[in-house]
Amino acid sequence: MVDRSYNLPYIFDMTHLKNMPGIKQSVDKVRQSLYLLHIGPQGRVVIPAPMRKALGVKPGDMVVGWIEGDKLILQPRRVVEQELWSMFRKAKFSSKELIAERREEAKREDGELG
Repeated sequence: MVDRSYNLPYIFDMTHLKNMPGIKQSVDKVRQSLYLLHIGPQGRVVIPAPMRKALGVKPGDMVVGWIEGDKLILQPRRVVEQELWSMFRKAKFSSKELIAERREEAKREDGELG
């Protein structure tokens, strides 16, 4: 059940799309997931309960936020951490290789300076 008191009012009329196959379901889905959020005097934003539930966040949980173009993106910290760990699991490197590379770089730099 979605709390419609937060739902974003539609600026344009989508009634002409209702007869197109699959569009009505898409429009209904968008209406259930858009919310108009108020920024308080100290810059605080309250995330509505249906959004928190969908993201699996509870009071006290941490979220990570960043800017993409003109969008503010918020993701639960655990999701960002999982994405980062999965990226590093795929990386193939060892500390021995890294140390060897750094020693080679140091030798080259010494040769350029000396």
